[in-house]
Amino acid sequence: MKLDRRLADYLLARIASGEYPVGMKIPSVRRLTAKFAMPRSTVYDQLAFLIRSGILKAHPGKGIFVARQDIFPTGRSAGKLAAFISPRVVGSTTSISYLALLEFQQRAMAHGFEVKLCLAHYTDLTPEDFARRTADCRGAALFQEYDAKWKAFDCRIPVVATLMRHSFGGRISLVNLDPEQAAELAAAYFQHYDIQTVEILANMPPIYVQRAHVFQELWSHGRKRCKLYRKFSEQPAPYRRDRGYFFTSDTLLYDIYLTPCLRNSGRRLDHDFVILGLDGKRDLNPDWPDFPTVAVDWREIGACMFAELARLLREPDAPRRNTTVCGRLKLNARQQAEWTPDHPGAVRTHFHDGQNYDPNVSAVPERTSAGAGSDNSPAASSSPFRSPEKPEGPKT
Repeated sequence: MKLDRRLADYLLARIASGEYPVGMKIPSVRRLTAKFAMPRSTVYDQLAFLIRSGILKAHPGKGIFVARQDIFPTGRSAGKLAAFISPRVVGSTTSISYLALLEFQQRAMAHGFEVKLCLAHYTDLTPEDFARRTADCRGAALFQEYDAKWKAFDCRIPVVATLMRHSFGGRISLVNLDPEQAAELAAAYFQHYDIQTVEILANMPPIYVQRAHVFQELWSHGRKRCKLYRKFSEQPAPYRRDRGYFFTSDTLLYDIYLTPCLRNSGRRLDHDFVILGLDGKRDLNPDWPDFPTVAVDWREIGACMFAELARLLREPDAPRRNTTVCGRLKLNARQQAEWTPDHPGAVRTHFHDGQNYDPNVSAVPERTSAGAGSDNSPAASSSPFRSPEKPEGPKT
């Protein structure tokens, strides 16, 4: 991800979430320049773009302030799409969700849709609340781990979700980081350091437990050893240099393990032990250390979510699908000087039902009768689970 785009995304995510409310002064140019380690001219260019868009407003001698929270104008001709997401960026943990939302909103706006932003923490939203808040919408997108509390879910409109594991009997479509391809990259990473035992640390929501189980199965298949921790109160004690530590999200690694290590000893966990995060939040947070992680392009997630929702609006009776997006292994600066991993050279998307879908050329449905239109996606070929040594194509 380009640094100049990271700055705009960083500000837009916080404005959309309400962390930066209307009237709030944003960080100074000097502070942003230092935070993102980019030329001051690039910072000025990005801020000027947001000022021209009416999102920010400059007050000479005072600074730059948030002018409005609705960061995209709304369309009217195609109807409403609901977008459910956590109400704020808490410790930067929801920044990846807002990055996916920004891409989703941009594509929806380009095709005439109005996006109705519905702020709700995943522990608070119930299926009944969902039905009430989407009564005037044609479709909905979920950007948080809402299946962590739901036992059942039914819906009258097409729904697509990310950071969720359950489709509730095929009622919703899912778009997520590919857990099997991520597990392969993680396995290659630990094998590079001759690790035989990996301790997996997982968050409680189902999507993170799934990531842990997929890696556990892959790693154990080679007669290597794993231990899975699923509670925040649990952690390896003490850490050992002959073991690897796999965290199912960057937030878990940063907030629970890496930060206490920094505070108590002044050292970084990834400098002393073989650790690996997952999902790429560290790329979106310039305040975070550059610990190793398997990162996914969250704008690609948002693009695929809109493409899938557009398909379902065009074909209401079409089966719901599970879309997975491949990630890339990102090393810290010290590791980059030591070795260059072989892994897929680009983020790619596949569908488990054997069809590829390019979100950049997706057809958006007209507001016509149910079932109109057709899916012209090409048939897929070969396997999507590309090994770190030899990239392969999409899975059939």
